[in-house]
Amino acid sequence: MLDISVFKKFALREHVNFEIRGEFFNVMNTPNFGGPGTSLGSATFGVVTLTQANDPRIGQLTARINF
Repeated sequence: MLDISVFKKFALREHVNFEIRGEFFNVMNTPNFGGPGTSLGSATFGVVTLTQANDPRIGQLTARINF
């Protein structure tokens, strides 16, 4: 799993700046599947289900003013 964060600060005045930030999680969209079925005698025993145990690709954008 690969996470990336990028940001840029812009000076507005002497002690005031504007910051914009982008954060992206699971950039390569790598799946992390759940474990195999463990109920002995079940039809799904030993079968890895297709449910993804981690979050898919997510991104968020933030802006803030620091003073």
